Amino acid sequence: MSITDPLIKELKAYTFRATQEFENNSEITDTSENLLPLCSTLEGILQKGFIGHCWDWLEELKSEMEKGVISRSFSFIRAVDTAKACHKIKTPTGRLRLLIRCCLVNKCLHIPIEIMVRTYKNHGKQWYDNKCSILGDEILGEIFLSVVLQLSTLCFKLDISNARFLDSTFIVPQCVEIEFVPCNSLGVTVTFIDDKALIVQVDEKSVAAEDNQVEVGDVLDELNGQILKAEMRGKLNNIMNKSKSKPISVRLIKLINKEDDSIYPPIKPLLRKANIDLADIKREVPYDKNEKEIEGRYPLRGGPRVKYVGSMVIGSEGDVKQIEYAVSSLLSNKTDTEPVEVYVECQELGLKVIAVATGKILFQNSFMEISSCGQTRKYPNYFAYIAGDNICNLAKKFTCYVFETENNNDIQTILQSIGQGFQRTHFAV
Repeated sequence: MSITDPLIKELKAYTFRATQEFENNSEITDTSENLLPLCSTLEGILQKGFIGHCWDWLEELKSEMEKGVISRSFSFIRAVDTAKACHKIKTPTGRLRLLIRCCLVNKCLHIPIEIMVRTYKNHGKQWYDNKCSILGDEILGEIFLSVVLQLSTLCFKLDISNARFLDSTFIVPQCVEIEFVPCNSLGVTVTFIDDKALIVQVDEKSVAAEDNQVEVGDVLDELNGQILKAEMRGKLNNIMNKSKSKPISVRLIKLINKEDDSIYPPIKPLLRKANIDLADIKREVPYDKNEKEIEGRYPLRGGPRVKYVGSMVIGSEGDVKQIEYAVSSLLSNKTDTEPVEVYVECQELGLKVIAVATGKILFQNSFMEISSCGQTRKYPNYFAYIAGDNICNLAKKFTCYVFETENNNDIQTILQSIGQGFQRTHFAV
């Protein structure tokens, strides 16, 4: 293998810049423009030619230190433990990236490199392909070690808790910590997408809306010290209740960086999955002022045109089995009232049924109120959904709303839209 490598050259350049920055500012922070390419290059060198994933080796190295097989480095052990215990990341790639950040802060990144290059130099073949790796090459490994030793003399002050997006990128978002006065509700609505609590609505008069501290598109990272994950759906108010009469602390990942007005790229896919238009957010339209403004922010989807047959209260059960019964009952007790031509418009938070003739909203339900939906076998042109008088787990009375159309594609479109609404159920905090 050549005794030169492009990644080593890049690392030397980024290390030189980091050294200059340290000499000028006494520390290197997450705002450093040099930090991203520096960390990405370190990751590339560690992973190059590795058989498997580098995180596995580093984790095993920590285990051997604890067993006394090799000399212990408590700072390196702590760094591995921190990366391993972080609930914000799931993948080996994310853990490796967090470990690199931890090692830079703790000045111990040279420890595993030195062990591989000098202690394990005859055993590296089980981890690295000598034909293409840097760490597996005797000369390049020593050069790499010398550069990393220089990095270990610098002072990195990085926010280790800012790890939410490390599974997908080394780009670190702007993360802010806010403390609100004691209150029963923050006034924000979130949806969990890819295990992240994306804020989809902020009540205009809520504490969260003051000074635009919390905005649509931000990610709620922590609430009162609790890391928010998808498994906590429906439990956010419990976290609030545990801190009644106490200040509420929030850790927030910003979509739009307030300092330079830049957009944090990894949040864009979350917005698309939530059907939120980034252009609408940047217009900064006020939330919830009236129905027209909400529709401007979350554009209507031009719902299918069908016939609304009627509704029927079905009692305390809202499961899909009730739909066949409700449709049969309505059709067998037909009145002289003609079905009404309507649009069924599925939006971000729920659906609206709008009369074609007048444009008036006949009724609407949030996805948190809708318990089931479906098409009947006996009457294939009819479909329905069931909604409670409250969110599903609190509702005591359910009503079935029945519709008719000969266009089966429209039926499937509506039912699938409702189903997608179930998947991105929103929760108020």
